[in-house]
This record gives sequence, structure tokens and C-alpha cells, in this order.
Amino acid sequence: MLKLDAIRTRREGRVLFATLDAPPLNLIGPAIVNDLVTLVQHLETDGNDISVVVFDSTSPDFFSAHVDMTAVPALREKLARLGTGSGLGTLYLRISSLKQVTIASIAGRVRGAGSEFVLACDMRFASRERALFGQPENGVGAIPGAGAVQHLTRLMGRAGRWKSCWALTISPPTWRSTTAGSTARCPTRR
Repeated sequence: MLKLDAIRTRREGRVLFATLDAPPLNLIGPAIVNDLVTLVQHLETDGNDISVVVFDSTSPDFFSAHVDMTAVPALREKLARLGTGSGLGTLYLRISSLKQVTIASIAGRVRGAGSEFVLACDMRFASRERALFGQPENGVGAIPGAGAVQHLTRLMGRAGRWKSCWALTISPPTWRSTTAGSTARCPTRR
């Protein structure tokens, strides 16, 4: 089994569970990025005995809050392991291109780079009671830069992408109305 620092892994048959464990917010920072790069490289080269990867979080409140803006230079260093010109978008594209089925199991807030991460997965299952989604880049006039626009287009079509991407609130009713079709909403297990 892979030994990672910010992602716990466990196997059940052909299913690999990869649990984000970088409290309190699971920011997309150097530790998570390093582990995701290692995991993706392992799945691409030695993952033939794994059919499904389920990403979840140890935090009940945050799947992933966003990118760690204080660590952008260190992120670039970790992402350089993927090759020339690599960024978060490249990492997420590699996740979306894995031969394994990737599933995000979401029971808390997921915003910005965290949202782009779950959009790169093949399927997303979100707690009806606890999941909140958002792209804060829109509030400052920026377009999400790690693949959200591309993944939303693939999932929802061009019109749905813009409707979802430019919804500035993260309230569950607004999110449900703008992203219907990209994520399954499920009750939280008690």
C-alpha cells in the first residue's frame, strides 16, 4: 500500500479509498498535491489491480476548502514532477484520464481548487445535508484556472457550465438549481 502524508489509503478488493487528511480545511497545498501526484503516477503505472478510486475526507465540514495561497511556489515544485508546464489543471486532467473509475464522496464544503478536483472525478456523490460547493474566483472577476470550466462543459454542456460557474452563492438551493446533472445528491449516512 502507498505510504502518503496527507492522504490515507486503504484497499477493499479492487477499490482504493483515498481519504484527504490535512486538517482542518484540507487545503490543496504541497502535502496533498505531492500525495495526489504520487497516487496518480502509481495508478497510471502499477494500478492494474485497482478498478475504482474513491476520494473522501476525514473532515465532516470540509472536503477541500481551496488552494493554499500561502504555498503556491511549493505547489509548483510538487507539480513539476508531472512534467514541463504542469499545474493543478494538468494534475486534474490526469485524474480525469485515469483508467480507474474515480469517485468523489463529498460530505462538507468544497470550493475553488477543491471543487475543480471533484469535477475531474468520473462521479460525484454529495451529502444532501452537508455539501456546499463554490468557485470563489468568480467573486473577484477571475475564471477558475484548474479545469472547472472544461470539466463543467464536459458534464453539463456549454450553457450549464456558465450558469453553474457564475452562480456566486454557495447556498444549497442555488447550487442544486445550477448544477443539477453534474453531481448526485445523497443523504448523509448516520
